[in-house]
Amino acid sequence: MSGIDKQVAIRSSEEHVRKILSEKFAEIWPDVLLFFIIRTQKLNATLGNPLDAIIIQVICWHHFLLNIRETVDTDDSSFDTALKLWSQYNHADDAAGSSKRLTFVAIERLTAIPFETVRRRVRGLEKRGWVIISDEIGIDLNIESPINQLIVGEVHPFEKQEFVKLLSKICKLL
Repeated sequence: MSGIDKQVAIRSSEEHVRKILSEKFAEIWPDVLLFFIIRTQKLNATLGNPLDAIIIQVICWHHFLLNIRETVDTDDSSFDTALKLWSQYNHADDAAGSSKRLTFVAIERLTAIPFETVRRRVRGLEKRGWVIISDEIGIDLNIESPINQLIVGEVHPFEKQEFVKLLSKICKLL
């Protein structure tokens, strides 16, 4: 399939999804909201604090982007490969000052939590050993911490299970 054919197929698919969402909104949207509510509840219960849960989500997202999305072979984007890459640090190419560094300001902007609260909460996460803060990499998840074991062992399987339920419901309507 040529690049133009792919773009046409994607646009057609997007239009179809928009149409279904418009026609079946009252059936779909409560399930979408429930997914996020249940996920947030799990994160808050596991991490012990809604602010920490929001901040850890951003840190994990950033960790995923750097260690998986930017390094994975596009032919192998499987769960097993992602999990293997999740458990590695791939910051060799990141230098101090890199735009890929996660900062307090970036977390503030992504979460809408005031800067000083972000700084204080992230420093608290660092004291607990959940995150690493350095001039070279900025803020990152400590993959050797107990919280990473909870994320990998409890949170992610729960999210995956709930996301499959959500997608299954949506796919039935497509």
